[in-house]
Amino acid sequence: MSPRALPLLIVLALLAGASSASAHPALYHYLEINLHQPGQVTVYVTVHAPELSDEVAPLEEDVFGAEWLASLDDATIAGLVANAERFGDEKFAFSFGERSAELALDFPDADVIRLPAADTEVPAGCFSGVASLAYAPGENTLTLQFADTADKRLMLVINRPAAFPEVFDIEPGTAREIQLPPAPEIRRFAWSKAHVSAIAAAIVGIAVLLVIRRRRT
Repeated sequence: MSPRALPLLIVLALLAGASSASAHPALYHYLEINLHQPGQVTVYVTVHAPELSDEVAPLEEDVFGAEWLASLDDATIAGLVANAERFGDEKFAFSFGERSAELALDFPDADVIRLPAADTEVPAGCFSGVASLAYAPGENTLTLQFADTADKRLMLVINRPAAFPEVFDIEPGTAREIQLPPAPEIRRFAWSKAHVSAIAAAIVGIAVLLVIRRRRT
């Protein structure tokens, strides 16, 4: 099981009700944020593929569209990925304080989307995109704005080191402020007297060698 599988399984278990359909992202938008690396926020956006297509709805026996997704050619899947990118841009906005952060999602290739591995953490009929948002020392919060044009609520999962996943149910048109672990300080090279003396000595040595060489010639 991959590191991302546990949070998603926990969320699906929390959502599970009388039927299996109640536990599927088809009823929620799903976004996962990993804060395992200070200075970097990793964002996973999971989309339900049939909702990105205007052409074909999955058959009744193919409840979530897994078989339908597996039958698509590369060109059709490329269209779904383009729609997924548009969805991410339109529904989610991120900022570190007053600085906006671009959500540049990276998606797997068509074969992985069409036929994900048996132990994949992505639910049936879905695929995920991932983006990394870097932040600097002094940027202590990330604000997620969920668009009021969304047609479903958002299930937000936040993963922190050595902590149980935090799960939030967010309605369209609202924002969530997320506390970030401090970003590592960027060490700047400080010139000391020893550094200056060593460089000066090296320059003098080179100059002496050049003078000696000229005299010999």
